[in-house]
Amino acid sequence: MKTDVAHIAVIIWLLLLLGLVNLSGKAADLKPPSETLAGLKPGVSSVKDAVQRLGSYSIIVPGWTEFYAGGGRTTSAYDWTISGGYGSRVFSVETTVGQTTVNVVMVDRHPLLGTSRGLRVFMPESDAWARYGMPDYAFEWTVLRPSVVELFYLDEGLIVVLSQVPGRQNWTITKLILTYPTYLFNAVAMRERQALANHQVTDITRSYLVWSRMAQP
Repeated sequence: MKTDVAHIAVIIWLLLLLGLVNLSGKAADLKPPSETLAGLKPGVSSVKDAVQRLGSYSIIVPGWTEFYAGGGRTTSAYDWTISGGYGSRVFSVETTVGQTTVNVVMVDRHPLLGTSRGLRVFMPESDAWARYGMPDYAFEWTVLRPSVVELFYLDEGLIVVLSQVPGRQNWTITKLILTYPTYLFNAVAMRERQALANHQVTDITRSYLVWSRMAQP
């Protein structure tokens, strides 16, 4: 948990350092994704919908996932945690401050909540290929060890985060993030700028596609 928090904190610092291109904010640009996560869809579902599905949230804190995924910075995160309050987060939704429509859905350490196609955390990365095909983009963050890989499925509005889990030979899905496809295009552009500036993120799309195709039976 400490490593995960530190990793995210450094990534957010790098995003702020380089500056993320802010979206125009036009509602017409924020088309909901084709996917759902935990039965929720950004741009359609509300915090009330999340509560109806999962029960009361544990805490409300300033959000970071929407910015990480290419969106705005002024957000509220409604977190569901293992022991309540500031315990280990297992699920979260984010909204623009003062609004109730969900912009981002994230599953973190909750193996029973997944996408409409059945993708869940703690599955091997090959399950993402089986359900969604090859990603549009892949990035590796080397800011901390072990590194983290992100798979971007733009039309679905989905980021699949892969980590190296002790006792497992291959990469494992450790986070699922669902948001607007427009946000993801913004996030990809930011990461490409960081890669060019050598800020500890690498665009591994080409090599990942070659390797993943060779790894399939």
